[in-house]
Amino acid sequence: MDVYKPLSSFAVTGLDRNHDGKLEPSELKPLAETSMKSLADYHFFTWVTRNGAELELSAPRDYTYRFAGGRLTLRFSMPLKTPAPIGDDLKVEVFDPEYFVAYTFPEQGAVKLAGGASGCRGTYIPPKPLDDQIMATLAAIPAEQHDLPPALEDAAVGFANIFTVKCP
Repeated sequence: MDVYKPLSSFAVTGLDRNHDGKLEPSELKPLAETSMKSLADYHFFTWVTRNGAELELSAPRDYTYRFAGGRLTLRFSMPLKTPAPIGDDLKVEVFDPEYFVAYTFPEQGAVKLAGGASGCRGTYIPPKPLDDQIMATLAAIPAEQHDLPPALEDAAVGFANIFTVKCP
């Protein structure tokens, strides 16, 4: 069973205003706006570094929800506030440090380089799989507790989806 489908179905309850059985972009837009406001409190679960120094991101744009196959998917773009020069190591990490939200990306096509990236290489490193003990420990954390217990902080380091760009 896909555990995301019940949550997605709950999130879109009552949004089909024209009652045609389909969720149009205009019907999903208010939900996307609310989600983006909420995600701002969590840095959009996205951190970018170049040579180990954090880079500032601009406000997200082009955000939309899509509801297909019973799954609600939020897509958005977050450009760098200042473009990163080609030739430096760039790393993008997407994760929830509280491990309440999990992200998945396709193994193939997760990184696309365009315009002026000749000779550069993008790589996607998925998060390490969770073993049964870590999953049980995470499941036992009370909903009102926002910080991971110290025993799980080290394990959480491997929960990030990491995207790197290296140029010659």
